[in-house]
This record gives sequence, C-alpha cells and structure tokens, in this order.
Amino acid sequence: MRYALIFLFYCLQIAAMAQTTVGFEPFAGYHFAPNRIEKTGESMNRFCYGADLVLDKSEWIPQSLINSHGSPTFGFRLRAAGIRPLDTFGYSFAIMPQLEQPVFKWKKIAGLVRLAYGVNGNTKVYDFESNFDNRAISSYVNFGVDFAGGFSIRSGNNNELRVFTGLYHVSNGSMKMSNGGINLIYLSLGYRFSNQNKLDQFYASRSNSKLHENYRYYLQILPFIANREIGYIQNIQRFWISGVTTAFYKKVNSWYSLGLGADFFLDASPVIKSKDSVIASTVHIGQRAFYALGIHQQYEFGRWFFPLGIHHYLNNTAEPVYIRFGLGYSAKSGFTTGCFFKGTLNSSGKLNSDFMEWSLGYRFNFSGNRNNQVFEKQ
Repeated sequence: MRYALIFLFYCLQIAAMAQTTVGFEPFAGYHFAPNRIEKTGESMNRFCYGADLVLDKSEWIPQSLINSHGSPTFGFRLRAAGIRPLDTFGYSFAIMPQLEQPVFKWKKIAGLVRLAYGVNGNTKVYDFESNFDNRAISSYVNFGVDFAGGFSIRSGNNNELRVFTGLYHVSNGSMKMSNGGINLIYLSLGYRFSNQNKLDQFYASRSNSKLHENYRYYLQILPFIANREIGYIQNIQRFWISGVTTAFYKKVNSWYSLGLGADFFLDASPVIKSKDSVIASTVHIGQRAFYALGIHQQYEFGRWFFPLGIHHYLNNTAEPVYIRFGLGYSAKSGFTTGCFFKGTLNSSGKLNSDFMEWSLGYRFNFSGNRNNQVFEKQ
C-alpha cells in the first residue's frame, strides 16, 4: 500500500503543476485468476482494491471533434491496484491515455462509455522456483486495457460525482509465457473537480453544427508482424508470425464505422496447439496459412481509431473464433499504423491471448477528398 500512496502523491503534484481537471476514483473489484494454487488446488480468485487519478484538459481536443462527438473528454488515467493475494500477484501501476464518450445527457446527468489503453507495471511476476502460482504475469511491463461504462452527476458549479463499472485486463500479448493475464471486474465511486466553464460546455446539448462526410466507404489494408511464445511452464518455444488484415467498411456516423473483415495469417500456432510435440520450425508454409472472415467495427476519434472485430477461421481449427482490438492512427496521406491485440475464444468462452500485431499499411477512400470531415453551420 505504501507504493500506491507514493505513486498517487507524485501524480497529484503533476496535476497541480499542469492545472488540469482532476478526478479521484477509488474502486473495488474481483480478480479472476487464470489458475489455482498448485499444492492445494484452492482458487486464487480474490476481491481487490485500488484507486485512479484522472487528468484531462479540454484544450487537448479540437473544437471540431467536440462538435461532432458531443463533448468527449481525453486525458490520462493513472492507476494503482493491489491484486490479491499480494505475495503472489503484488501491485499493478498503469499509465493509460483514455477517452470518454457521452452516450446521453439529461439535465445534470450524463451516461458515458470509456476506453483506456496503455502501459502497466507489475511488482510480482511468474518465476518457476519462487512464484510458481503467479501464472498470470511473467513480465514486469505489460499492456493494460480498460473498458468501462457509467454515469457522471454534476453536484455543483465545479464538481462531479462519478459511478462506473468496468473490466481491466493486463497482458503482455504472449510475448513471454506464462501469460494467463490479470482480469479485474470492478465498481468505482469517484469525484472530479473542474472549472465551471468546462462543465457548462460538457452538460450543454450538442453544438448546432451539421457533419457532412465527403466520403463514406473505406478499404483498409494492414500487413503486420508478430512475435510470440507458446507452451506451458518449461516446454515453451518462440517464433514469428506475419499476415495481412483487411477491412471494407462504411462510416455509420461521425464516430462509428461498420463493415467486413478478411484476414490472412502465416502462423504455426494452431498446428502447435493441436499437437504439443510439434516444433514451430518444422511447420511448413502450407500448414501455416490460415484465412478468416468476420465483422469489422471501429470507433474513430479524428485520426485515431479503435477497432473491435470478431472473426472466424475458414480453415478447420479447434478454436475457430477470435477477436481483435487495439489502437491505430491514420495519417492524412492514407498511411495507417497500429498495435492490435488478437485473442482466441476457447471452448469454455474464455479469451486466450494469441499475439500483438504491429501493423503498417494504407487506408483507401472512394471519393477522392482527403479531408475526413467538413463542418457547416445549419
């Protein structure tokens, strides 16, 4: 707990110097451990606790996006959490850029959804000799992603009360095993202090501007590479994966797109999973070729985008369904890059980490105008 207090103290100092909006959100939740205690078979699922410090400034968002998205907020979430049992899982500390999107507003109440995605540090990791029961995390630095939804209630000119529930997932994307992951479902009750002008703007109705799209359809082609470990305990092997993800989609509105996805992989993972004795280097290229089709959707925030897709392999595999999400950026020229997590759903419905895709490709549009959005007063 001492480390958590020190962490939050320094974060408060940063907030004071930056003159940002500050929120403090303690939370409690339940950690679903990926394994049981080896010697006794006892479950390691536990109630956990933590606190978030949230920093944001309205100046970080262009006015055009405030008009089109209904006053979203962008900032940074600094998280400190104790994952019990502490002598096994220790503490998690995260720094995550976050985006909160209003879903509805009514008088002094707003409904919000939140996405935060960043870097997580852990004080305890898997070790075969000294910490065998922690098969959730094997690297000190990991990816952290937070999905949440809740309400903010304006309680005065400068104050907000906030109630959220969410899922926090920590993983290294199978770059180092073991990697069962930390999965924490939580409930938070918090307070945010802001200046009156900012809250007046946030709780006001959407700006009287109309968004006109100069083009509506996109084709996105993203070649990628990935590196992963696979195996259990001491029978672990590492290898490279490559492929291409494509998506043809239409913008439904100013921030949401929906379409179809088609993927191609050169990946030895499904072959190795079907037979543990297989060595990755012996899997020939024909066995590595896998194809998939699926539904592609993404949330867009200016040049940044967050894809969330669900796909099904066309090949015959034991685990045919997988999802993909992450964070990408598309430049005005059309060149697009991103880091995306791919995870397979097993027979019990649990999401297993496959790998992190490091992508660089191109996004085509079909109207010829490079400007994504044009605003005109009604």
